[in-house]
Amino acid sequence: MQMHHLLLIPVCAVGTTDAHQQFLGTTLGDSASVAVLETRQEMQQEPSGNPWLFLIGGLVLGLAIGGGGVYFTCGKSSGSSGGGGATYEPESRSKPVSGVNQSPLTHPPKDYSGQSVFLVENMIDATGKKKGPVPAVCVLDQSGELTSELKKKGATKSENWPCFYSELWCYKKGGQEIGFVACTVGASYAVLVASELFACGCRLVIHFTQGAEVMPHPDGANAGSSFYVLVEKALRDEGTSLHYEPPAMWSQAPQDVLRKFPDAIFNSLKKKVYRGSSWTIDAPFRETQDAIDRAKALGILCVDMEASALMSYAKACGRPIVSFVKVENSNDDAEKVGDDDDGAADSLDLLQAASKAFLF
Repeated sequence: MQMHHLLLIPVCAVGTTDAHQQFLGTTLGDSASVAVLETRQEMQQEPSGNPWLFLIGGLVLGLAIGGGGVYFTCGKSSGSSGGGGATYEPESRSKPVSGVNQSPLTHPPKDYSGQSVFLVENMIDATGKKKGPVPAVCVLDQSGELTSELKKKGATKSENWPCFYSELWCYKKGGQEIGFVACTVGASYAVLVASELFACGCRLVIHFTQGAEVMPHPDGANAGSSFYVLVEKALRDEGTSLHYEPPAMWSQAPQDVLRKFPDAIFNSLKKKVYRGSSWTIDAPFRETQDAIDRAKALGILCVDMEASALMSYAKACGRPIVSFVKVENSNDDAEKVGDDDDGAADSLDLLQAASKAFLF
């Protein structure tokens, strides 16, 4: 239904400048401009405080624009159908929007080439804290266990980490410093922290998590009580990746990053490193049997909560990220599974090997 209002604008009553007349003529039409001019001339003959002339001025303006008046809301102006008036409507109303009644999970309302309105740099600047530098290589330590162990061994808290909800701890061994952010649980939070790290000058983010086994390892007990998976692709069963890539089955690790990690660099490690795929899910307590059977049919080695989102972010934003999942081997002797006294040392050896291979 068309809304009609008679608007009493102080400029119509006071009408002191030609600029006001020109503005209204441009915005509301020539008839409104003439009405304002005539009203102004009449008012010059009477005291400016006369309330009757104030009312008359508003009525004349309303009649001059065809009875439609001016309807103001917050936003952009557009022409009114009420006889030449101007209707001010929210900008979102003036643009057709497709897919309004469709789920953003199945039909993401995204221009994937578009620039985000809210930038990580803006958020960091808003803190007023010093930004960086941070170590060239930083680790998203999902469980936080490794960071806890390294704090006991002398890791220091960075004073150059301006980001909310987290702390950056730095550990140096053999002249090589690596940063650690603990408890980066879940796809959206992991991507948020990774974005902050890159904004502060990080050159490589290593995603390090512990995950359950999906497929019994083909090497059986020879894989060891626990082993690492360098994730080459991840099944997208989370929501964050949809903000960086259109819906698809897999997220792929950046190939230029994977080439930095040939098998040879892991040969000296105590635990084996295998390449394969992971199933990224953001609801671990909804791993139903049919979903597990599907993951097995796809040959997926393990399950995690962040890899696919980080890979999609890496691809969309051109950021170097690599994911390692530490997996318990169900094929091994039941008494040995979980017997991992040197787990922190083994994991640190892995991360240092990866860091050195990327930087040098």
